[in-house]
Amino acid sequence: MGDFLVNEAPRVVVLLLWIGMQAFFFAYFCWVFDSSKNFFYLKLVVGKGLCIARGSAANLNFNCLLILLPVCRNLISFIRGSNTGVRRVVRRMLDKNISVHKCIAWSIVLWTIVHTGSHFWNYERITAIFDEIPGMGCIPPAAQPIQTAGLSPILVMWTTYAGITGHIIILVLFLMV
Repeated sequence: MGDFLVNEAPRVVVLLLWIGMQAFFFAYFCWVFDSSKNFFYLKLVVGKGLCIARGSAANLNFNCLLILLPVCRNLISFIRGSNTGVRRVVRRMLDKNISVHKCIAWSIVLWTIVHTGSHFWNYERITAIFDEIPGMGCIPPAAQPIQTAGLSPILVMWTTYAGITGHIIILVLFLMV
């Protein structure tokens, strides 16, 4: 048990810090967008879908920032060889760089699913509210992409620029995985 703690404790600590940072980013951005008065009407329409979309987007940004660091050979070589004071435990962690890269990649997949699901929810709510509230057609297209009553959310997802580009990015992501 003592050898396990000596060898694997730093890796577990780094993993828990990474998971904790993701939980913090998600909770913080959910709170920011939920408590902000700037998005009052959008929150009224889509509910918690906005908060979940922005919290998962923050984690996507964070993980996309990190994904290339474990596979930067020059950086890893520099850290390993630049200082003789680098402990053996740190060198062992650097040797697991492909595992870290894969872990971050699967986290990107998870947050993409959450982000996409929340946008699907938002499209559903926006099309439903357009049919429920009279006068929604008076809102400019920049603020309300749906300008016709009775549209299917699936049609709207595939005909708006955000929907088309989002689906293309998801296709590329799953082709990489």
